[in-house]
Amino acid sequence: MKKVFLILAAVMAMALPAFAGQVDIDHFLILPSISGVSGFISNPSACVSPAGRFSLGVHNFLFKADYGIMDRVEAGIAIDFGATNGFTEIIKATDINLKGIILKEDDMFLNLAAGIERFPINVFDDLTDGGLKIYAVASKKVLDMDVSAGVKKKLGVNSIGISDWDFMFDLSKVINDTMLAVLEYDEKQFNAGVKISFNYNLCVDFFVVGLNNLGRADGIGGFLRDYFVFGITYLQ
Repeated sequence: MKKVFLILAAVMAMALPAFAGQVDIDHFLILPSISGVSGFISNPSACVSPAGRFSLGVHNFLFKADYGIMDRVEAGIAIDFGATNGFTEIIKATDINLKGIILKEDDMFLNLAAGIERFPINVFDDLTDGGLKIYAVASKKVLDMDVSAGVKKKLGVNSIGISDWDFMFDLSKVINDTMLAVLEYDEKQFNAGVKISFNYNLCVDFFVVGLNNLGRADGIGGFLRDYFVFGITYLQ
């Protein structure tokens, strides 16, 4: 396992070119997360894509695209190419994300947003206890850091009650103007990683998910398959 972390550290160091562009923390937090909605690693942020701007992302085999509406609403799709083949199956594996800003930190003390994550297009077959969730999240910036906390609720045919909300928390900090380091609690597991800005438009992600379960990794292959996530995100 030590060799894995040494390899990751070397890759991250080489991925920091001299031409990397300086960006603020909000720029990182409007890029797609693993789940598709703009945010951290798996958790959504309390920011949305600016009006008329779109962002794209790929993490493993999950493609996502988000679009900003009126600076307060973000709509997007997520398509899992790794779980399907063929046009019909791709449609079935397509989900919708929607997030809206309730409070803005520029006007109030903090950001507050709420939304729905991974709503399936194929509602007749896929409205089960899968990835469909609703959430609310609040955040506060402190210099080049962001502290975020919120709740998620899984929805589906067997979980339509109002109880059983899960907690989420993110602590992130900009390093050297070009990299965002993130420590995250996502419902029942801890995640960590970095988002590296190559320029204003392009960012690459290196995440390790399920830190509390790393001891179960079956060697380097198991670690890369089950715990390591590489991604590329783009903002236009």
